This record gives sequence, structure tokens and C-alpha cells, in this order.
Amino acid sequence: MQRSFSVYVEFDTADISPDTYADLFDALHDVDGAAGPAPNGNASMRLTVQAYSVMQAAIDGTERAQAAAITHGLSPDAVIGLEVITEAERNRRNALEEVPAPYRQERGA
Repeated sequence: MQRSFSVYVEFDTADISPDTYADLFDALHDVDGAAGPAPNGNASMRLTVQAYSVMQAAIDGTERAQAAAITHGLSPDAVIGLEVITEAERNRRNALEEVPAPYRQERGA
């Protein structure tokens, strides 16, 4: 059974214009994608893919991000980071971010 995975891809490319990020966002629309600077200033994209496994999601997500990068002047060979998690795990993490730090319960506690 296929599951939804959240794929985060970071490129070793900084100083991307806001217009390029807007174009990347539009290019990733059909995969609930987003594009913007990573905390270190590099270009990054997050998208949702349907896959049977983490490995398949990693491949499909990376290829999709690279395809968007190519069409907007970024090198597809500049990928330096990748994170793949299930959408359920992403939702869990996002819920933790909304809770003030003193009220977070550590996993397994």
C-alpha cells in the first residue's frame, strides 16, 4: 500500500531571488510543495510524494525537486541534503512546534 511521505531536499545554492522561490513553489504545486531558504541560506524544497517505501519516496522526491531546479536555473547536482518522513510523522512534529517548550513532553517519557 502506498503512503504519503514528506520529502525535504536541500541544494548547495544560496542567494536565490524571491521570484525564483515563487516560481519553484508554483512548479511544485501539484505535490503540495514549497520552496524557500534553509536555515543556512541554501535553497530547499519540501514536497509530498506517494510511495511504497522510504527509498522510493527519496528517489521520487529528489528527482522531482531536481526537475524543478533545472527548469529554474539551479544545478540538479547541487543536492546536499535529504530527509524523508511519513506525513504522519511530519504532522506529529508540526504539532510539537505549536506547543510552548515548557509544555512539551519528550518522546518516550
